[in-house]
Formats: sequence, structure tokens, C-alpha cells
Amino acid sequence: MNSLNSLNSLARSESIKRDRILGPEARWKLIQQAIACTDSLRPISRATPAACKMNEAKHLNH
Repeated sequence: MNSLNSLNSLARSESIKRDRILGPEARWKLIQQAIACTDSLRPISRATPAACKMNEAKHLNH
């Protein structure tokens, strides 16, 4: 239980340190910038069941 208390204490002190460095507005702005950056990246190809079936049919026909 002592390690849990020290972990909670560490988390609390890191949160206080983070709040001193970046206020809520600045943190929110960074989050928005990160979201915009990831939105601008090329979309990830998803292997949907329909796409897998089409790909399988294409390979079986050749």
C-alpha cells in the first residue's frame, strides 16, 4: 500500500508541475494542434471484412 501512496503522491506532484508550466488554455491549444496534425496525415488503410473478401477474390482469380 505504501507504493500506491508514493505513486499517488508522484502523480499529484507531476500534475502540479505540469500546471505551473502550462496553463489549461495552453494545454488545450497543444491538444488541438496535435489533433489537427494527425487529421492532416494520410488516413490509415483499414482491413474491413468487405475489403478482405474483395482482396481474397482478387487473389484467388489470378
